[in-house]
Amino acid sequence: MQENIGPIPHWMQLALTALASILSTIGIDRLYNNWLNRKKPAAEIEVSHATATEITVRASSAAGDALSRMMDRLDLAQTTIDGLRGQIVEWRNKAEELDGQLIDSREANALLKSEMANYEHQIKTMKATLTLNEKNYDGSQDAKPPDFNFHQKTNSTNKKDAPPKQSSEASLLLSFRVLLLRQHD
Repeated sequence: MQENIGPIPHWMQLALTALASILSTIGIDRLYNNWLNRKKPAAEIEVSHATATEITVRASSAAGDALSRMMDRLDLAQTTIDGLRGQIVEWRNKAEELDGQLIDSREANALLKSEMANYEHQIKTMKATLTLNEKNYDGSQDAKPPDFNFHQKTNSTNKKDAPPKQSSEASLLLSFRVLLLRQHD
């Protein structure tokens, strides 16, 4: 009985292909160098190997210097980031503080508006009271005609002690005053 073996996994096929290409590149490089160096003396080959090694060392030291410069820049960048994070925290705290002040000022504004409305109501009541008592509240001319009198004499002969009859305008002003006083209380 023959077991059925599945196909090779994709990752394994890629790994084997990469390994084969690396080994073949190394082999081709060795063959090429051997073919180039076939007629050179051994001393010259050693000099070329030493030169190649020197170039490799210098390149790695230059890479090390570059790496150390990059690390210095990274440290500087990290310090800058930490400073900016500290500023962010400070600005957020300031924003929260200003937000609290804004809320407090809005509440104070609402209180002032209600107080102002109350004062306006009191001013209207005082103006109506002063007008009813025949006094000018703002130094201007009276709103009532000069011949107007709240206590006009009537020609009634029936009762001498009867209260004077009020005109409709005077009774309207009196009822307005009573209404304002009731609203104020």
